[in-house]
Amino acid sequence: MLPLIREHKDLVIVKRLGRAPEVLDIVLFRSASGKYILHRVIKMNDGKCVTLGDNSIIPEYINEDEILGTMTGLVRDGKEYDLNNLPYKLYLMFWIRPWWLRIKTKRLVNAIKRII
Repeated sequence: MLPLIREHKDLVIVKRLGRAPEVLDIVLFRSASGKYILHRVIKMNDGKCVTLGDNSIIPEYINEDEILGTMTGLVRDGKEYDLNNLPYKLYLMFWIRPWWLRIKTKRLVNAIKRII
C-alpha cells in the first residue's frame, strides 16, 4: 500500500466495522494463496469488491464476505493518525481518486521501458 503505508515501518489499525465496505475503504483480506492483503476498494458491485493497492496496477476481485476488517487508522513513528485528517483527504483526492489514470500511466511507462 505504498505510498501511504511504509512496509516494516508503519502499523495499521484494522477493525470490523459492522457495515459493508465502501469505495475508498482500505480492507484486509486473505488471498487464495493464504497471504494477507491490505488493498483499497475501488468498485463495489452486488457484494463483490474490486480492490487495488495504492501503488499497484493489478486489481484483485473478492467477495464482501472475504473481508476480515477495514483500516481505521495508521501509526507512524509512534503517532496515531485517523483517516479523517486533511493530508489524508488530499492524498485521496490527488492520488487515489484518479486510480484509472495511474494504471494507464504505469502501463504506458512499462511499455516504453520494454521498447528501450
